[in-house]
Amino acid sequence: MDWTHYYPYKFESPFAAYLIPSDIKRGEMVFIEDLIEDYIGTTWNQGDTYRLESCEAIWIRSKLKILYDPHKHQAEIIG
Repeated sequence: MDWTHYYPYKFESPFAAYLIPSDIKRGEMVFIEDLIEDYIGTTWNQGDTYRLESCEAIWIRSKLKILYDPHKHQAEIIG
């Protein structure tokens, strides 16, 4: 990371999990309010970076596929 960039997040616990309903079906779309994965939500030309807090996902086999699209979910602040 370039010296001008600042990453403000520090996680005390290296463990996290999603609670998945037992009746979820393959291909079902869900909304995750608090993402565990670290996707960029906002960048600022002054160097700050902010995490994406929530995103849609699809249940595939035995895991969630996060539907992150940087063109849709990532904003850039200039100024």
